[in-house]
Amino acid sequence: MGEISKELKKHGLAEDSEEAMKKAENIILDNDKEFYVSQKEMKENIKKAENCCVDANTEIRKVTVQFNDKIAAMESQIGLVRDKVNEIIAKLNDVESKLNSQDRQEIQATLVAANTEVREKQEEKQEAESKTKVKPEVKKEYSSDDVSVDKMFYSGNK
Repeated sequence: MGEISKELKKHGLAEDSEEAMKKAENIILDNDKEFYVSQKEMKENIKKAENCCVDANTEIRKVTVQFNDKIAAMESQIGLVRDKVNEIIAKLNDVESKLNSQDRQEIQATLVAANTEVREKQEEKQEAESKTKVKPEVKKEYSSDDVSVDKMFYSGNK
């Protein structure tokens, strides 16, 4: 307080030491009141901030739990989708292998049918050709006229 009173006298705010001491005391008491008021307000603000932090932490925990639940649900759905996709892939592979084996079987059946058809046509052709060929009649008795040299080697008028 002594220093405050000296400063007050020095700046001409107090005329004597007694007045300077009273003004210094008032300044200190007013400052103490403000200090206590500001300290009280600070404590209240700290409590409010702590309550806000607690509320915020509670909200963060709730959101985190909800977020984790949604992530778990999505992972479950993704697992189901993955299983369905794998199932579809397996079915497609089965269908593809069946088609390939059916195609092979159909191709083989078609080739066998075509070969059989070609053979039948060839046989029919051979039969038709053998029927159309006329075999010369064979005489069992021969005469000398049948084998005369003139008939064999004809050269001019007779």
